[in-house]
Amino acid sequence: PGGRRGGDPGGDPGGDPWLGGPGPRNAEGLGEGIADGTGFGIRLSLAEVKGISGAELARVVAGQPYRSLADLWHRARPSRPVAERLVLAGALDSLHGLAPLERGGGAPPARRGRTTRRDLLLQVAELERWDPPAGGRRRAPSAPAAGGDLRDVRAAASRQSRAARAVDEAARAVQLALDLGGAPEEVPPSGLPEMSRAERVRAELDVLGLDASAHVVDFYVPLLRALGVTPAREVLRHRSRAELLVAGVKVATQTPPVRSGWRVVFLTLDDTTGPVDATFFEDAQGPYAATVFHSWLLLVRGVLRRTGPRGASLRATGAWELPVLWDAWSAGGTGVVRDLLAAAPDPGDPRAAAGAAAARSSRPGRAGAAG
Repeated sequence: PGGRRGGDPGGDPGGDPWLGGPGPRNAEGLGEGIADGTGFGIRLSLAEVKGISGAELARVVAGQPYRSLADLWHRARPSRPVAERLVLAGALDSLHGLAPLERGGGAPPARRGRTTRRDLLLQVAELERWDPPAGGRRRAPSAPAAGGDLRDVRAAASRQSRAARAVDEAARAVQLALDLGGAPEEVPPSGLPEMSRAERVRAELDVLGLDASAHVVDFYVPLLRALGVTPAREVLRHRSRAELLVAGVKVATQTPPVRSGWRVVFLTLDDTTGPVDATFFEDAQGPYAATVFHSWLLLVRGVLRRTGPRGASLRATGAWELPVLWDAWSAGGTGVVRDLLAAAPDPGDPRAAAGAAAARSSRPGRAGAAG
């Protein structure tokens, strides 16, 4: 499609808006007056780890601090899937000296003798082999309750016995583990490469449901730069009625009822620089509704509407799945992607009108809403 794109926002002809944009910025791409957050962070809750039970969470908290993965395994007794997810999410990096990845970097350079997260995953398998969940103290039966049924002969005998009672699970959770020469304590480096930046973010999304070490859109910046996509923080620098491309992670879609009875879809995207809003009116929903509702990473084309000094939204005229465009760009270059965008119907195109009519006719209760 024709029209000016947002790759060069004017005022800084040589600036790259995806690397900080105009004005003085520090190494993190932060604007003037914004402190560099290097060395700081937000502690994530253990409850965010997928599949962790309340009992496992309580044992992990009660037993801290830990000196190693093996120490965590013996005293907190997590299941193997939970232990592997803690490794993948980076919860044990500081215990084994694993360095965080730099912003914009890939995997750390391979160094002989350095432990990696893949080594820790191998140790989890070894620990389970030496101390399986089904045997030993990892599944020790709990002590009989003090107030058991009086008709239970075993419970009555246990209460009358002067023998030492079994240690209950709460006390056992914080006991130090003795090294008896069985399960491996150290993690021998295997020579496997460290997880790349993309692999770490993929693991975080799977384990925590959020991207903690990098924004997922970071990996698509080369494509966005090639297409001249406008970052969210640069949208306000464009005039009303300008045609723009924006991209990001889908944060929310809303379809509130409106007086006219027509369905309007409000979409919010988030890229590495902030949020941007787009509105899909009925004429743009036919060809693109399925993409908007069923895709997570989106590229949206639209016409800018300014509503004040700080107010801006896009009247959307198209939407595409960002991973699909990335694959096309990787295989054939920018020209192939631009051809895909040009081939898509515009809301003024008869194909879009037909799609909108079909969407209206197939929606139950449409006549009643119009009436």
